[in-house]
Amino acid sequence: MARVAQGATLPVLRFTGGHEALGAAVGSAFREHIQTAARSALEGLAGQGIDAATLRERIAPALDAAERWTPGYLAELRAWARAADVPLEVLSYLSSAGLPPVSAAHGCTSLAVRGPHGGIVVGHTEDSMAAVAEEVFLLDATVTDAARPGRFLALCYVYALPGCSATLNGRGMAVLMDYLPDPDARVGLPMDFVTRALVDAPSIDAALDFLAATPRGGSGNCVLAQGGRVVNVELTSTRMAVTEATDAGAWVHTNHFLDPELARSVGEPQADSPPRLARGRVLARAGLDVRGVMDLLADRQGFPDSICRERTVAGFVADTAAGEVRVCWGEPAHGTWTAHRLQG
Repeated sequence: MARVAQGATLPVLRFTGGHEALGAAVGSAFREHIQTAARSALEGLAGQGIDAATLRERIAPALDAAERWTPGYLAELRAWARAADVPLEVLSYLSSAGLPPVSAAHGCTSLAVRGPHGGIVVGHTEDSMAAVAEEVFLLDATVTDAARPGRFLALCYVYALPGCSATLNGRGMAVLMDYLPDPDARVGLPMDFVTRALVDAPSIDAALDFLAATPRGGSGNCVLAQGGRVVNVELTSTRMAVTEATDAGAWVHTNHFLDPELARSVGEPQADSPPRLARGRVLARAGLDVRGVMDLLADRQGFPDSICRERTVAGFVADTAAGEVRVCWGEPAHGTWTAHRLQG
């Protein structure tokens, strides 16, 4: 399996321009990696009896939903596909836009704590297959389109729209995403388009309004933090459970539903998720600063079901009030952290 070399730092792509130009920039910068991932995806799908024509047919309803609800972000993904020279439906599949995941072995740990000066500090481990460590990067983007301008720092995959992992936008709002199984699967706006829209939301309330108003086709957990406020949102295709988590002082979420009704509808959680949640709750507390959250993400107690593990391909920590982000490539216990800042 591919491993990150000791001392290596997470690649950074800096961009200024419109949404389509953003897609083109990512597609061009990571063309070779995207093409490799596309070939691997097509080979895997062929093994399941799904050829290119069948994939196109299955992806079409999801892309139709994206055209209706978020056409600007679909244009972003189209430009991405053109620049990488891969079919749109394959890039859409890689971006998890309309077919269920091949494997249920997903994982991430997200947390938010009230920092020492009253603002919110957030942390996120991005857990995936170790072989895809080379497919993650930090996107430092200033989008200039008049309809949806914005600035953000986003932990991204080379084939997925910004927002699928961990992001801090120029309005001081952090968006952290964790995989959850969907008991209510239906056709709707794919989650990668949903989370892309959250990146551009001006506030937590605007994000909640968007989630409530948009027919979704997917599930996930979203930790939103801005100012001194933390809100957790567990999503299925048809339901959402909103928890105002600010007063707790510290909040942790992994890869199973905490809302009792949603939890009952799914059944037993994946085995590694409750241990990570329990350990995160022991360690997370009000008053932790950026360094404290970085150390928390590096915790390996309970390995291999620890917060930091071999499947952790990147770490993300943000001080939402200061507009500061730290990222590492690979496991936080061993990775080299770099600092980045949102200006204005």
